[in-house]
Amino acid sequence: MEVGEHIEDVKPDGDPPSQNLRRLPNLSQEIYDSFIDMLNSSGPTARADLQACALTCRAWLHRSRSILYRRIRLKPLTNIEHFFEIYTPERLLPYVREVAISGCLMPHIYHGRDADSGLGLGGQPDHAWITVIVPLLARFSNIEWLVLNDLSWGDIETSTRHFLLTHFSSAPRVTLSAIDFWNSNQLFRTLQSFPRLAGLSLESISWHKANHSMRQLTRPEPLTLRYLHLGHTEFARYGPFVRWMIGNRDTVTVDEALITWEDTEIRSLVDLMRTIAPSLKLLVYQQSATLPGSRFATMNTQAAMPGAAIQPAVHNGGQAAALAPIHDDHIGQGELPHVVAPANILDDHVFGGFHVHLGVQDHDFGFDDDDDDDDDSDSSPPLELDDDEPEDPEVIEKNDEENTDFVREDEANQRGLELLRLAPIERSAIARILARIVWSTMAPFGIKLVCQLLSTRTKLFSLTLLFPAAHLWHTADWGTIDAMLDDATPRAPSGTLFVLALQSNTQVNISWEDLRKVMAAKLPRLFERRVWGVRFGKTVLWPGCTV
Repeated sequence: MEVGEHIEDVKPDGDPPSQNLRRLPNLSQEIYDSFIDMLNSSGPTARADLQACALTCRAWLHRSRSILYRRIRLKPLTNIEHFFEIYTPERLLPYVREVAISGCLMPHIYHGRDADSGLGLGGQPDHAWITVIVPLLARFSNIEWLVLNDLSWGDIETSTRHFLLTHFSSAPRVTLSAIDFWNSNQLFRTLQSFPRLAGLSLESISWHKANHSMRQLTRPEPLTLRYLHLGHTEFARYGPFVRWMIGNRDTVTVDEALITWEDTEIRSLVDLMRTIAPSLKLLVYQQSATLPGSRFATMNTQAAMPGAAIQPAVHNGGQAAALAPIHDDHIGQGELPHVVAPANILDDHVFGGFHVHLGVQDHDFGFDDDDDDDDDSDSSPPLELDDDEPEDPEVIEKNDEENTDFVREDEANQRGLELLRLAPIERSAIARILARIVWSTMAPFGIKLVCQLLSTRTKLFSLTLLFPAAHLWHTADWGTIDAMLDDATPRAPSGTLFVLALQSNTQVNISWEDLRKVMAAKLPRLFERRVWGVRFGKTVLWPGCTV
């Protein structure tokens, strides 16, 4: 719904309409505010409850509105004239701290009239409306979170792109979701526009030409993030992003990270982990090989775990959503692209200060390329934009060659294991490690990677292994799994909780006791250590205990 449909408490003079109610007890404003804050998490009735508070008295008005109208959402069919009326200094403008712009380009994601509202003639992106709302956007200052979702970056006018990246440059939190940047140069132009960046979320981003400049990837400024979220990518690789993140910076710190890795280019992943491990407190890691070079991409498999659907926090996630942290500080997110975090096995957690649900998900284990269009047609958009940062054509050609070089999965696994053997990741300070690895040829590397992140500060180590096909379950190298996990256990301090969850399509028609014996034979060292809690599906095989 539009925010404008929920302004029942707003009078022309900005006062609550109810002035004749019984006088409230003379309590401090802090107590009133605490009470109203509690209503923020009261479930489906939260918005109505807060609206009622806003109508009650002056003492409750400001706090209620600061939650109700913290975020403004703008879409192609937003009633701009109405927003011009209500977002004024005398009314709702002072309460806005978050701006979310959604292009509505994916018809199957949206409901009602919004479904195809972002597409023009011929089904092409039409972002002219964003230029129209620039005068409204110019009213907003002190924005703490900018969310850009479902956009074709090159279809936004150059001047409008410039406005977005300059007017909101002080925002400490940025979410870029389901954006086709056309080229990598534009992605890094966008990222370096936020010098105060403290929280970054990337999800389903795309770019089709690696024309970034060396200057973009060698930034010297310190980078200190409270959270980093790298989700699923569409047509992009995270290698250049990792190089941008590390750059020539003396300081790179991340407190909490959600990282999804689907690539066989693993040196960048190891470099990233080596860089941020000393500062990390929480790591949620998901690995699945779906890009070219992996077996699943080659097989074009579309397997899925039974009973494990992605559960969006709102009804408008789709391709634009997978691992973004749920924002829990306000009510009525409507069409925002935030859904649950990657599947893991324990209870809910907090990421970046916000509630994150960790539940088993489906996973797209490969490509489903049913595009029958002629790849040689001239209808594709140009990949270079007039405001790209310039770079030597030879450098761009080299970048493009690297970007299209996909290592085979078996080779990537060997390279990764050797890299970790020769130069182990040290100085990890991660307290909670939650990993989810889809079994493939590269899975041993992923297990070794997260095991090296164990340290004397680790209090929780949770690993979920998913086997999307029965033959993978039967042919998995259980000896390696057993040895890696057992060898890593002593690195953790006393009191650490270890949990191993196994998910498989394999039908198990044996008793609990027989299943327990089977897994004890597959994982004898873990069984003997009696520290790990292990379960198969929802069946607890042995409960484990703290070391």
